[in-house]
Amino acid sequence: QLITSLASLRHSLDAASELLEQRQQRRPLCPLGQATPRGRILQNIFVKFYAGGLQPYLAAVDQRGQQWQAALRQLQGIEGIPPATGTYLARLAGERDSLWMDFRAATARHVKAWQALLNSCGLAPGQAGWSGVPGDA
Repeated sequence: QLITSLASLRHSLDAASELLEQRQQRRPLCPLGQATPRGRILQNIFVKFYAGGLQPYLAAVDQRGQQWQAALRQLQGIEGIPPATGTYLARLAGERDSLWMDFRAATARHVKAWQALLNSCGLAPGQAGWSGVPGDA
């Protein structure tokens, strides 16, 4: 179940990040650096769906994944492990080019995409336009 979640989340996060990044590159949401109605709508989406639902789930998956990665890394260290098994474990939870690291990179990319977009509108947490309550933006 964790492996499926990691793969699905990586794909979904990368797709969503791509959309956010493309939007900012093609036609910035707040071209003058000030909040616009569309920027506030996106802030509401962020608060309601990302901060209110996805982020806590990502944190839970990440916490469980850290334990999983540590266990798989221990298995990799067992003397006499078949090479194919070691390769498989590395593809799942290794420090490079693994499902685990791809998930972590996708999560970081998604956070960065949201931060860039909200910052460009002055609507990020800590900025004057921030409203952490859906509909208050």
